[in-house]
Amino acid sequence: MKKGFVLMMALLMVISLAACANKAPATETPAADAPAATDNGATETPAAAEVPIEAPKVAIVQGVRGDKGFNDQAYHGMEMAEADFGITFDGAECTDLAEVDAALRNYADTGDYDLIVAVGSNYGDSLALVASDYPDQKFSLVDTSMDPAPENLHWNAAIDAEQGFLSGVISGFVTKGDYPEVFTRANADKNVIVYAGGADSPTSRAGAAGYMAGVYYVNPDCEIIYNIVGSYNDPVKAKEIAMNGVARGADIITGNCGSGSMGLKEAANEAGCYFIATALSSLDPVSSLCTSVKLTENQVYDEIKAIVEGTWKSGGERKGIAAGYCDYSVEGVSIDFPQELLDKVDAVREAIKNGQLQLPTDVDQLDAWKATNQFQG
Repeated sequence: MKKGFVLMMALLMVISLAACANKAPATETPAADAPAATDNGATETPAAAEVPIEAPKVAIVQGVRGDKGFNDQAYHGMEMAEADFGITFDGAECTDLAEVDAALRNYADTGDYDLIVAVGSNYGDSLALVASDYPDQKFSLVDTSMDPAPENLHWNAAIDAEQGFLSGVISGFVTKGDYPEVFTRANADKNVIVYAGGADSPTSRAGAAGYMAGVYYVNPDCEIIYNIVGSYNDPVKAKEIAMNGVARGADIITGNCGSGSMGLKEAANEAGCYFIATALSSLDPVSSLCTSVKLTENQVYDEIKAIVEGTWKSGGERKGIAAGYCDYSVEGVSIDFPQELLDKVDAVREAIKNGQLQLPTDVDQLDAWKATNQFQG
């Protein structure tokens, strides 16, 4: 019996060895995020690739809607993304920075959102703090830059010099007397424009330089009266600057001076001049020539598109006319623009898009820029 037991055990061992011999060796597959060896022997963990997200859930934190301008445009960007990508979204309207901070944290606490978008140039500090507290949540900041940006944040902003450039082109044609039967408020014999900046800052000067470059591009002999209000909430001082320009023959009044633009508009109406605002909310149907616009809806839309396509990443960039972030608008004005003029403006827009025309970024660059850049058409 003992001999039989030994024979049986030997037979089992043979069968077991045969089975192991016929089994294919296991293949070791490294994890997708396994550290990769570098030349110096250290390990480097590659950044995880972004994954496209179908119909993401998004939140937007912004100012109060109903302004017929910036905030309404931002919300429209969400609606555009809803129509094109099938997103679902929630929104918070805030009147102060405390509400902004609370809204951002409330959305981030849920962990339900693929992206949280904050819209406003004064939201950067609040968002930087919140983003650091929620490192796994993606955030986008629209209308201002942040350098350096946290790893979980992307920002976009408009190129300041490009917002008013095309309005400047229109102004240049109008004030020198082109199409006098259409633009009846123009003083062709004067050829003067007044521009009021809110502050003597790089951002303000870049915006002024862009508008004035547009004027000079088609009308190099125009006189532009450029003055600084010193504040973004002083309509009285802004109106005073405008009326001084009117006394010297100005027929177009514009600038970028916040609520001071109400003073500019009031001066234009009293003097029978043209007015150009930087937001549709400030438009006047009687005196407005056009509006210099930032298309905030496109900025918001692009942030969501990047999530949908899997191209979202930290960092940021400024974009302008070529990306559809800056343009002019004749919505709501009472002027029937000649198609010939609109075609000329379109041609200038294309020159910007094609990179054939580079704009100055400060008013002290205008003389040199004007000497080498003139419209041919």
